[in-house]
Amino acid sequence: SSFRLTIFKLTTPVLKREAYRGRLRLRMSNMTKSQRAGFSFLQRQLPATTLSLITIATCIAPGALARPALAEEQDDVVPEMVKIPGGDFIMGNPEWKSGKEHEGPLHRVRVSTFLLGRYEVTQAQWEAVMGTNPAAYSAKGEKRDEVANINTDKFPVENITWYEAAMYCNKLSERAGLRPFYRLKNERDRQFTFLGETRILTEYDVEILGGNGYRMPSEAEWEYACRAGTKTRYSFGDAANGTRANINGKYTVGTDFKGPSRERPLPVGSFKPNAFGLYDMHGNVTEFCTDERDDETYSRRGELTVNPFVARRVIAGGASHIIRGGSFEYGAKAAASYYRTGTTATHRSRGAGLRVARWVGE
Repeated sequence: SSFRLTIFKLTTPVLKREAYRGRLRLRMSNMTKSQRAGFSFLQRQLPATTLSLITIATCIAPGALARPALAEEQDDVVPEMVKIPGGDFIMGNPEWKSGKEHEGPLHRVRVSTFLLGRYEVTQAQWEAVMGTNPAAYSAKGEKRDEVANINTDKFPVENITWYEAAMYCNKLSERAGLRPFYRLKNERDRQFTFLGETRILTEYDVEILGGNGYRMPSEAEWEYACRAGTKTRYSFGDAANGTRANINGKYTVGTDFKGPSRERPLPVGSFKPNAFGLYDMHGNVTEFCTDERDDETYSRRGELTVNPFVARRVIAGGASHIIRGGSFEYGAKAAASYYRTGTTATHRSRGAGLRVARWVGE
């Protein structure tokens, strides 16, 4: 049919480039009934790599609540964003009194609608914006032997600091014509010695500008999105052993059956998404939040807290920030929806990456 011919024409080199750059606009609303039927057939028959070149998004992934109508921004630069509907949830660990006071008490939180990355930021997306790939598990990284002959473009970026994550968010915002959320200033070097090894760490003071650009999510936003309406330890239930998330399956929770320990990151989206259509909220790499770690403030929240955001207007250098989600390096305990810990803004880890967020409607 003429419709099928149109689709195959998009696989020619010139039109591939035009489609990728967002210059071709093919909307389902402009198709006839027979054309829509033909497109649905082709979706089932053609490789996903072919259809991804067409600037159109017609399928909603299982469990996804929102997806852009057009895929013009879905490329190797801009992370795909999911609209997370606002609502209330109970934040914290039900067993917080058992030596886990920093994860309690349980408290009700109300979160406004926001946008969150469907996937963790990949190495390709980071390099396209920052110009370098710092990941240890990459062709030139410290752990390159463990990923030899593997294309790691879709692996999550890791081996970054919180400061670098904030810089990435700002640069991504600038590319999109959005106002940066952070301002890093007063750069200075600090000498740090650990186990006899001396390093020079670069610190900044960070001003929270609150712009409409990309940012790291708040801790409350992260847990709300991770839970996706569930009240269990994980968005998929109360047990985890590495079969449903990239964690160290030797250290299980809720089951005696030990699972796999892959000992490295996997391409983003390797496991099923949660009910919000978000991938890898449990495991793969831990994810930075904007919030500073302040257990005292966390423990003093009342019956209802609206959009809690624990960060000073100007965050002094060396502050500790929340990280969430666990990683391939850790067992099931660290991957729980409520598990919270922190790290300094200068700390660099092979198991730490990020997922970006944005306000809605700006």
